[in-house]
Amino acid sequence: MGFKKTGISFFQLSDGVDDGLIYEQESFQIDPKDFIGDLVFKSQKSALSILDKSLEKILNGSIKPYPQVGKPTYCGQRKPDDS
Repeated sequence: MGFKKTGISFFQLSDGVDDGLIYEQESFQIDPKDFIGDLVFKSQKSALSILDKSLEKILNGSIKPYPQVGKPTYCGQRKPDDS
């Protein structure tokens, strides 16, 4: 597919699909030899980093969430037959 980086967002839940206000985002490189397991590991590592940086700020109100920018894209939910 040619993607060179991806990332995760820590956001508020809302009535829509993944459209809540964002607290924090973090991106990471996709290496040419990465498999899905590698990206899951990198995502988990980024999630822990985001929680470490922002959870206390969210709880004490010192971080302000911001709206998402751009038009979202969606993909169908994966099913066991997709694996």
